[in-house]
Amino acid sequence: MTLQPVWIVQTRASAHACDFNRRWKPAAMFLAMLEAASDHAAHLGFDFEAMQARRMSWVLSRFRIHFHAFPVMNEPVTLQTWPCGLQQRLFFTRDFLLTGAGGQRLASATSAWVLIDPVARRMLPPQALQASLPANEGRRALDWTLEKINPPADLPERLQVEAGYSAVDVLAHANSARYVEWLCDALGMEAFERGNFAWLQINFVRETRPGERLSLRIGQNGAGPTDWVAEGYNLSASTRGFEAAFGWQGDTPASL
Repeated sequence: MTLQPVWIVQTRASAHACDFNRRWKPAAMFLAMLEAASDHAAHLGFDFEAMQARRMSWVLSRFRIHFHAFPVMNEPVTLQTWPCGLQQRLFFTRDFLLTGAGGQRLASATSAWVLIDPVARRMLPPQALQASLPANEGRRALDWTLEKINPPADLPERLQVEAGYSAVDVLAHANSARYVEWLCDALGMEAFERGNFAWLQINFVRETRPGERLSLRIGQNGAGPTDWVAEGYNLSASTRGFEAAFGWQGDTPASL
């Protein structure tokens, strides 16, 4: 079998994953990208079961997506993803490109992944993989270095959530896409009646275990009126669970 350095998926914005504006939800786009990354990793020989047998697992650490246009309900889209090498000698990077039927860009994203020991719940060095991924040198969907965000500690709380059954995945922690859903819920319906994300970066600081509660806090960034920062503070563990920054396009809702 010839290994594919770039993974290509033909899909569509299915009705159940669209919002009241008939647009693909941000979390649904995020989840589609994660599923494509998982399928590509399996194709390259790093599927979940094989990694578990070696006491290894891929865990998403940072993710940034720029939204150019939101697909509407049932719109066909092409999703491409590929590994892009190591960043900061720690992160395995992977890019994503979402295009429409005419080839127009719908979203561009880049991500940083780490290896962990799922039993000890500790990070492993990249060398532990003892294998190489396609380099795809010079091929980038979003050429961006994913840095820390460090939002201020005094952001106002917008929502509290609990990691229940539907939020938890095969690694027994809240799935990465669930954090995007929680952030959207914290922004509220009015926000998405008046606008949507222009871009979003989310950094995962600590896993959220079943039953743990997060406080979702959001505030304006001093960089400009359309720039915002957020954090999910883990009330059960008394530490930050995730940090986020995002740009907003459209009217800013009065609730924020």
